Amino acid sequence: MLMKNLIKYKLLVLATIVCHNISAYDFTVDGIHYTILSKEKHTCEVSEDGTRYYSKPSSYKGDIVIPSTVFYNNKNYTVTTIGNCAFLGATQVTSVSIPNTVDSIAERSFSYSGIKNLIISSNIKVIAEQAFEFCSSLQSIDVSTGYFTIGKHAFFGCFNLSSIKVDIGNKAYDSRNNCNAIIESSTNKLILGCKNTIIPNDVETIGYGAFAYCTGLTSINIPNSVTSIESTAFSGCKNLKTLLIPRSVKSIGGYCPFFECTSLDQIVVDKENPYFDSRDNCNAILETATNELVLGCKSTIIPQTTNKIGDWAFGGCTGLTEIVIPYGVKEIGSSSFNCMDNLAKVTIPASVTTIGDCAFESNQNMESIYNYSTIPQEISYKFCRDTRVTIHVPKGYKDIYTKTSYWHLFEIVDDLILSTAINNVCINNNVDKNKYKKIWMNNKLIIKNKFNSYEVNGIHIY
Repeated sequence: MLMKNLIKYKLLVLATIVCHNISAYDFTVDGIHYTILSKEKHTCEVSEDGTRYYSKPSSYKGDIVIPSTVFYNNKNYTVTTIGNCAFLGATQVTSVSIPNTVDSIAERSFSYSGIKNLIISSNIKVIAEQAFEFCSSLQSIDVSTGYFTIGKHAFFGCFNLSSIKVDIGNKAYDSRNNCNAIIESSTNKLILGCKNTIIPNDVETIGYGAFAYCTGLTSINIPNSVTSIESTAFSGCKNLKTLLIPRSVKSIGGYCPFFECTSLDQIVVDKENPYFDSRDNCNAILETATNELVLGCKSTIIPQTTNKIGDWAFGGCTGLTEIVIPYGVKEIGSSSFNCMDNLAKVTIPASVTTIGDCAFESNQNMESIYNYSTIPQEISYKFCRDTRVTIHVPKGYKDIYTKTSYWHLFEIVDDLILSTAINNVCINNNVDKNKYKKIWMNNKLIIKNKFNSYEVNGIHIY
């Protein structure tokens, strides 16, 4: 099940489970625990102290100095790795001095720890996934001249990070133009940014999780060189208010690139972008070729030309209390409206035939869903976890809903009145089309001119 708010809680639970299973260590020297990696090569790694994150705090505290070798059982062992979860949750650790013999920093080694500054030496070859995730006290990263690989979400959620520097002699990475970022030189991919990052004009890709949970980020200038924004690139940037997509962007990551950007209220796509648009000043991003809405915000007005609400399109958008999906939308994607704690009311038009998994899951204040479809859409048990939600359906269709899998779990009320069977209308060729337009209002098709509005059967509305 997806978590309601911060993704970090899910990650932390997983980290705790994994680390608890590997918590044994072989010996302790000067308060640091070690596990033997190879008795033949006499190598070892720094290990966690065996305390469980939720039961009691880590015993590691203050400034930790890791030696290059340790003596145990009449043998010298070389320290080559910072092991899995070694300093997980060690919030009272302020710094860790890593010797040149260490070439690998394993998964979650420093997750949720209190380190303030990080120096990545030239000997480091691997920084594994989630190695430094949610190190909320981390302020600076200095990268030396060596080449190393960086795993996904290695620095996920380091929201106080303000300075990133790469040594000018590093051939794999750079921080060109003092940009406060790590850029992969061969691909021009920005793989890590911070609240003070200025994206250079030759960056082509904003990488996976590059700014994830960078809560200090209030605005970002994406230059015209950027062609791709990868998954989770800006997830959790809760204070980001404005997003401008340049004409160069061709691809926007499929999984939560802007999840939980709760302050976002203005989204504009450059009018010259051939792949995406924000038609009708809708404050959203739509894929032009498919009419799929890929990102919305609390100020979005879903265009009537929208074909699909994309996966996670409004995920984590806590500023919305009500959603009216216009007639014409055929599909609601997976988790489209997930993790929206203040969403209380949703209107689904009769045109929607497909609803993805978890579409309205984890919305703790959801009260009512108004579904105008006379044919119940196929849903799973993950559609909406709170079965106390009332489902309003067209009058006379209660029985069919109560007999349909998973809809039957909810309270069904058949009180919706269908206005007309007409799903579309053409304005006569003899009429000046500039004076009239078609709009959908309260699930009814309306013909509107400057002075009056008419329902399709000609009845004057207002």
